[in-house]
Amino acid sequence: MPNEMICYLCDLPIDLSLNKNHPDAYSDDHVPPLIFYPSEMREMLSRENRFPTLPTHKKCNNSYGDDETYFVRVLTTMVADKNEIGEELFKDFEKHAKHPRHAQVLREIIAGMSPRTSSGLYIPPGKMTVKLNREKIERIVWKIVRGLYFQNFKRVLSERITPTITRFDNTPKFTPEFQEGFLRKVVTAGSHAGVLVYRYGHYDEPINKAHIVLMRIWKSTMFLVYFHDLGCGCAECQTENREKSQ
Repeated sequence: MPNEMICYLCDLPIDLSLNKNHPDAYSDDHVPPLIFYPSEMREMLSRENRFPTLPTHKKCNNSYGDDETYFVRVLTTMVADKNEIGEELFKDFEKHAKHPRHAQVLREIIAGMSPRTSSGLYIPPGKMTVKLNREKIERIVWKIVRGLYFQNFKRVLSERITPTITRFDNTPKFTPEFQEGFLRKVVTAGSHAGVLVYRYGHYDEPINKAHIVLMRIWKSTMFLVYFHDLGCGCAECQTENREKSQ
């Protein structure tokens, strides 16, 4: 075994000789994160050793912990009544609500609740809207995409890339062009269908290194992620690179 590996989050070497408690020590990361799985499913799959892992520094991996907890707990409130996985995740939320990390997330969720929509309209009695922290949600979506990229291409996807991320709570009506050019040509992948399935398509021509990832989480929430790889030669990327260098 080599003495070093590359962290897929920071693109720096990992010293495998370090004690496991050292912040720069090796740490297994999972795509999707383990917290995405209901506890009973997680325990079963763990016994069967069915979780693929990616190399990270312990500190890099841990830096996403709070946002992963927020992601799961806030979206759990939206999928709890949609399927069995959402229901089990919500039970986990209730069970661990007093844990400091989960309690902090719960307070943030409650603070963002409102009886009115973003446009100011009141919703039916007994229901509430939840204001999402978009930055935290998209940070975790992008981490998952970076993990899928590393799995597919065996190289690190730079944090400097700015993706376009769109969330859908219901199945969207995609344009005929998108259905024909992407949905019908790109095969669905994913280790555990109830937790995460995705389609990953990309173009690798010199003038267009565009990537498209469509993922569905917990059989419900969908995210469409679009980004250009570094080195893309399209006019838009060249203009953006020139502006950043000025």
